Amino acid sequence: NAFLIYWLVSQYNMSEQVLGSLFSVSGLVTTPSLWVAAWLGNRIGLINTMVFTHLPANCGLIVLPFMPNSSAVSAVLIFRALLSQMDVPARDAFIMTVVDADERMACSSFISTLRALATAAGPPAAALLW
Repeated sequence: NAFLIYWLVSQYNMSEQVLGSLFSVSGLVTTPSLWVAAWLGNRIGLINTMVFTHLPANCGLIVLPFMPNSSAVSAVLIFRALLSQMDVPARDAFIMTVVDADERMACSSFISTLRALATAAGPPAAALLW
């Protein structure tokens, strides 16, 4: 998010209030999407849920530079927020079905640690660019 915020400020001159509202709404729409992900995983399968939700979410990032104004960017980001985290419960459920029962905790901890480390790198890097 840090790089995205840097880009939104430099490209569209978004204020802190607008950015705060945008990311708050994005966070709020993510929650019900996780419930939908569980339903979708049961309906079309875990792998299909991961692919058919994460692929359009990433396409949303691809089209961001082509958006004409901050309202269009905000709409795409909120749409992306609806889909971007739906692969997480499906991926976790899939991994837990593939990994042996005695290795599940270690596997889950390892994956969570990697995600946290990857997430932690963005803010310092964006601060250096700012």
